[in-house]
Amino acid sequence: VAVVNISVPRRWAAPNNAILADVVAEYPNAVLIDWDAAVRADPSLLAPDGVHPTAAGVRVYAQLVADGLASLEAADAAQD
Repeated sequence: VAVVNISVPRRWAAPNNAILADVVAEYPNAVLIDWDAAVRADPSLLAPDGVHPTAAGVRVYAQLVADGLASLEAADAAQD
């Protein structure tokens, strides 16, 4: 299971991300894809509205998802 957290300039973002992180921590077959950390490290990944990704943001988002899925696949292979 891959879960991507959120990065939006809304007061509910941090509490929702905390819930997502807590739930992922309960399942060994889950990974948290930390889009929020990527955006905090490079705010230019988002358009001026602070919500939608730029072209560079789309590429980073896709790579984060691919990396998260690869880590799940590697963990699954290690259990075999």
